[in-house]
Amino acid sequence: MALKGDDTAEDLFPADNARDILETIGELNLVELRDLRAGTSFYNRSFTDSVKECTDLSGIVTSIGSSLQTYSIEPEIWPPPNEVNDKGLPSIVPKMDSFEQTVRDLDQEMVDANVGLKALKIHVNIAKEGLYVLDMGKKVYSMAAGSLGASADLGDEELMPLGQETAAAFTSSAMHVVTGVVKTESLQALERVIWRATRGNAVFHSEPIEEELLDTEASKGEVEMVSKSFFMVFLVTSGDKVKKICSYFGATLYPFPTGGEKLFLERREAQEKELSEGIMTLNVQQDAIAGILSKAAKDYSMWVYVIAREKMIFDALNMSDYDIKRSHLTSVEGWAPTDSFEELQLALQNSEAAKGRAAPLITELTPRVLVPPTFVPTTAFSSGFQGLVNTYGTPRYREANPGAFCCILFPFLFGIMFGDLGHGVLLASMGGFLISMEKSWGDGSKLGNDMLQMMYGGRYIILLNGIFGAYVGIMYNEAFAYPMALFGPTKWGEEEPPDGDRFKVWDANGGTPYPVGVDPIWHLSDNKITFFNSLKMKISIVVGVIQMTLGILISLTNHLEFKDYKRVLFQFIPEITFFLGIFGYLVFTIFLKWATDFRAIAEPAPSLLTLLINMFMSPTAPITEPLYGAKCEMEPCEQIQTYIQNYLTIAAVIAVPILLLTIPILEIMEHSKKNKGSHAKLEEHGEEAEGEDEHEFSAGDAFIHQGIHTIEFVLGGISNTASYLRLWALSLAHSQLAELFKDMVLGDAGLKAEFVGDNMALHVFMLFLTTGMWAILSMAVLMGMENLSSFLHALRLQWVEFQNKFYHGDGRKFCPFTFTDIGTTFED
Repeated sequence: MALKGDDTAEDLFPADNARDILETIGELNLVELRDLRAGTSFYNRSFTDSVKECTDLSGIVTSIGSSLQTYSIEPEIWPPPNEVNDKGLPSIVPKMDSFEQTVRDLDQEMVDANVGLKALKIHVNIAKEGLYVLDMGKKVYSMAAGSLGASADLGDEELMPLGQETAAAFTSSAMHVVTGVVKTESLQALERVIWRATRGNAVFHSEPIEEELLDTEASKGEVEMVSKSFFMVFLVTSGDKVKKICSYFGATLYPFPTGGEKLFLERREAQEKELSEGIMTLNVQQDAIAGILSKAAKDYSMWVYVIAREKMIFDALNMSDYDIKRSHLTSVEGWAPTDSFEELQLALQNSEAAKGRAAPLITELTPRVLVPPTFVPTTAFSSGFQGLVNTYGTPRYREANPGAFCCILFPFLFGIMFGDLGHGVLLASMGGFLISMEKSWGDGSKLGNDMLQMMYGGRYIILLNGIFGAYVGIMYNEAFAYPMALFGPTKWGEEEPPDGDRFKVWDANGGTPYPVGVDPIWHLSDNKITFFNSLKMKISIVVGVIQMTLGILISLTNHLEFKDYKRVLFQFIPEITFFLGIFGYLVFTIFLKWATDFRAIAEPAPSLLTLLINMFMSPTAPITEPLYGAKCEMEPCEQIQTYIQNYLTIAAVIAVPILLLTIPILEIMEHSKKNKGSHAKLEEHGEEAEGEDEHEFSAGDAFIHQGIHTIEFVLGGISNTASYLRLWALSLAHSQLAELFKDMVLGDAGLKAEFVGDNMALHVFMLFLTTGMWAILSMAVLMGMENLSSFLHALRLQWVEFQNKFYHGDGRKFCPFTFTDIGTTFED
């Protein structure tokens, strides 16, 4: 049951002990189980009924949990802190049978109580609607009678028609009144249908009810609150037809008293009494339900945990080959970390010995074609970086894990783009604060804010991003866009010499470079942008080539790990030859140009871009401005630089067809040799050798796959190197934005504000105002938007430019069978 190299292991034990064995495995958090009955329907497995029972019970407990939330009752915490073992699991777990009947009885009690509660709610709602009909109907009825000049006495059942234009037609007619309540959304449709059905011989009055009322038409599930309106219809003829129409629209009809003021007051008093009694009864019923739930809240968390745990155990048993009809032994298979194999054996032996039973038999199986899952142990520090890698893809089993390199390379790339001592310190301080909250926040799962939870999960990423941003800011000698002189004054003179040669001033100050980073005087020079553009662009190329070379070297470790020596010879060597022959040479020329004092040798500095282009486009042309070696003065011209560049070009060109053709040809030869051996074995042993080659080999596929890889690598070598120029672009943008805010907001409008004159109070006010604006802009744009932008670009370089040199990312994550992820709260 463990991963030992490329093998799995099997655990044999008596069928009666199966549940206890798997319970022990779930507590260890060490084993990922394999489904030995893959392809078998769920309904044909041994423990289907048990899983269904757990699912049914889980549904009941979920319903109880919803009721607890409705009544704002918090369940008691379980297990208590003193009953939690060193693995974070309850030390004592009751059996599901001990409370199953209690839960089912409670469910039935809740069902009966909720039925009564629903009936009471409907009763109270009817009383409310009846009271609204009385109050609103009286106002409408009195207004209608008064408008016709008739008596407002409610005992007058013969009213004049309500419309002046139709008064003559209704002079002696007896009026009929239909009143009720309908959902507001159906009101207009109801009015139109009544008008058509009565051919216009009806007057329809309506008024919205401010209070939301129950939708009594919702016969199933919980009744919901909806917006309703009161309506009153005056008719000359019988109202039976109108009543049927109202019922069709879901309206609730209520009688309206027309027998005088006394009858109206009696009816209203009775309606108020009915409503108050209904509300009182409803409150009593709700208190009774709350009492039932309060008792359930004591054990609710325990029920949730135990039921989920039992369901997991029975699901795991369904993955075993348990079949009581065929054998008294059962087995499970799975993967476990090799380092934890002995711990697994010892834990199972101790668990069974404590129950007075023999230890299960754990046997290592023969090698299989199965690819094991990938287990990458992480800590609080490395989990965030590993999460960035896993978002791209889980490492293949035994493949080099980029997460280890991501811990340093990713923050370093971020720091190059975010290089500023002040901003880096602020970012590192934020990461440090989040780290300081580990004791109180734990794993961060209880944090309500999603953004805060995400930042807390990447707290070490934020810390290192800030540290590297501050480090690169020291290299740039820049803090909040202000030049620094932490390591002494500039090595250049402050004044222009008479002959205009500033190099003499530099020589007079010792002729040595600034001890750490860029000389701060460059931040104040007229050609600042030109200088930093050149510097940061070359740094981007150097960093990119070094990181991609590291990726190619890591691919060598993958080939050696998988003992794929043909790829060492015919993939790694051509790749490293091609890449270093072109881009490694470019990095060499950058360092050589930096190290050469062209003023001392009285030669112009050559363009490296022109050098690289001519290296391929004009390999035999004489170099007029060589970077190293002799300059051509006469024919024939022999230059060391020409020889070296031609050799590197030839090596890079030859490496491409080797990379493209050699591996597919070797695979075809290997397959042909394997087929000959299979045929000979088939003739000797009959059909026993059939089925050994599980994957059909295709020579065309081999050439296509290698061709795609070759094209991707060759073209990617150029595009990926150019992609690292984003380090230069983002660094320049960050620096220029910071300088813009400093000069335009804090400088021109604050420190150097001319419009304030000699008014000191106004100057202090403007300084206070502009400092606040500068801080807000810096936090929003630089610490917010630029931070996110640098993060995403660094992630792109980590995923695409670096990882594609060696990383497949098509592995399967190790997911152990464990109880540690079972929650006991509403959120979990």
